[in-house]
Amino acid sequence: MSSTSSERVPAYLLILLGLVVLFAFVQVGEHYYQDFLLDLGRHHEPAPLFLAFVSLWMVLGLAAAACLTAGITSLL
Repeated sequence: MSSTSSERVPAYLLILLGLVVLFAFVQVGEHYYQDFLLDLGRHHEPAPLFLAFVSLWMVLGLAAAACLTAGITSLL
């Protein structure tokens, strides 16, 4: 199965989108989370900053993983 360059463009765009989402995560982490310095809280309750970090990573990490996976698998 040989793919033409026009058929590969959506795959490259998905990979680029995944990298942009990862870059956005790094930028938000550096700006709002003091360069990813996390206060883990106590034994029984996590710190609010840690909960916000995990929530952000769940959303952006899922989007980045989905885009990168779809782009890479469509190239293979």
